[in-house]
Amino acid sequence: MTVLSEIVSGYESKRFKFEKSESRDVLAYLMEANQLKQSDLEEEIGPQSVVSDILSGKRTLNVG
Repeated sequence: MTVLSEIVSGYESKRFKFEKSESRDVLAYLMEANQLKQSDLEEEIGPQSVVSDILSGKRTLNVG
């Protein structure tokens, strides 16, 4: 790491504290931000019913 990147990293870790988020909350946020419907995620996640189960907490999102 260069000196500058160490300074920036130190600043960011003190200034910007991120709480751990549930993957379903992140998915819901990204869908809203990008104006996506559950059916729009079929190719990436699976059928609308799977996306619905993830958003409701019945299933977990596999992150790989």
